[in-house]
Amino acid sequence: MKTLNTQLAVTLLGLALLAPGCSDDGGTTPVPDQTVTQEQGLVPDQGPVLDQGPQTDGPGPSTCDPACLAEEPYLCTKDTDGSCIECKTDADCTANPNALGPTCDTQNGICTCAVDGDCAGSPWGKTCDTDPMALFCTCKADSECTLPKKCTGDLFGSLVCGVPCTTDGDCTGSTNDICDTATGKCIECKADTDCTSSSRPYCQKTKGECVACLQKSHCTSPSYPYCSADNSCVECATTADCTASDSGTFCDKGSCGCNADTDCQGAYPWGSKCVTISSALGDYKRCGCDADANCGATGAHGPKCNTTYQKCTCTVDTECKKAPYTKCGPPYSGASYNHCFKPCAAKADCTDPDYPACQVSTGLCLECVTNPDCAAEDFSKTCDVSDFSCVECLVNTDCTTASLGNTCKTSSKICTCAADADCATNLNGKKCDTGMELCNCLADTDCIAPRKCTGTFLGKKICKP
Repeated sequence: MKTLNTQLAVTLLGLALLAPGCSDDGGTTPVPDQTVTQEQGLVPDQGPVLDQGPQTDGPGPSTCDPACLAEEPYLCTKDTDGSCIECKTDADCTANPNALGPTCDTQNGICTCAVDGDCAGSPWGKTCDTDPMALFCTCKADSECTLPKKCTGDLFGSLVCGVPCTTDGDCTGSTNDICDTATGKCIECKADTDCTSSSRPYCQKTKGECVACLQKSHCTSPSYPYCSADNSCVECATTADCTASDSGTFCDKGSCGCNADTDCQGAYPWGSKCVTISSALGDYKRCGCDADANCGATGAHGPKCNTTYQKCTCTVDTECKKAPYTKCGPPYSGASYNHCFKPCAAKADCTDPDYPACQVSTGLCLECVTNPDCAAEDFSKTCDVSDFSCVECLVNTDCTTASLGNTCKTSSKICTCAADADCATNLNGKKCDTGMELCNCLADTDCIAPRKCTGTFLGKKICKP
């Protein structure tokens, strides 16, 4: 479910930014021009990490702030709000031998590379990752690293030169907290039991990564029933899987869409024209419209073309003439425009995993209607009926020993702690991280037996069964 602690995670990251000093949770950097955020690219959900800890090639230059270098070797200077960033000018990148690239993206305060030549002297590797979500120096092989380093480090989800691990203790501060002694690389898992996230419960042992699926039977969502080559549950594996798709009858990289107008003649397309949609991750094609003529008087989703979204829409129920799509409106709480839809009569009618609960009175599929609808969430188990979203709490009594704290912060709807005493009976750990205001653990002794300090949440260790 898309809201699996997403609101909670964003809020906690915001809280961490308010803590004194430089934040390492990835939120200190503004959003790039191409709309790919630092969180999407250089900073993973659980904070920037090196599996073996920051590896420097020596003390930083005097031009870099010592406090920032101590926080992470690639950070050099302080932003106007006092947080540590990589650069303000190119000089900050070229002066710091541990910069992630030689050129400063001044809008975002990050050092970037454009070609492999930019990484010739980088301690992270000689290969520039030119993916728009990266743009920093990485490695592809041990030969790009200076001994004793090998291409086994993990920086923001990419391979970089780092000192090989020998024990699990070398792999702290990361989701990759298990040492593969055969390769010297910190990995996320060796077995399924190492994968504690409900969205990635299986271990892809070749890569040592927790993934959503290893085979088709692992994909239980009706909307994403196939397991892709990259171990993600996807909408389609072949074009034959898209015969009833609204977006088109052509399968492209796991998603149904179109390659030509002829792919938009199915039963319920968003329009009869194959249109190109631009996004931060690249252009893609799906069935849609650029005029009312692409919708038709009896179109499944409505007779009018919304040119902003390039989709056929409706304004009143009487425009919905193709049964069973008889109701006009937003079929779920996240919709941005009205269209004809089939009203739900029971939960079984709500097949979108993001909106699995049925509000029978309106026929709308929502994220939740009552608290039991949030049962699958790790922490956000309370239904906020003001917007029908799953949150961690509305009042203090919603905060249990399984929550991340014992006090509900009503402004953010999360359970928080202020001191270790607040976490004395907490199942996630007996320590309070006062920066992020959540209960966590530092060692197994901080856990209530038989739980152990083996889980990770937002870069912090938490107790798991």
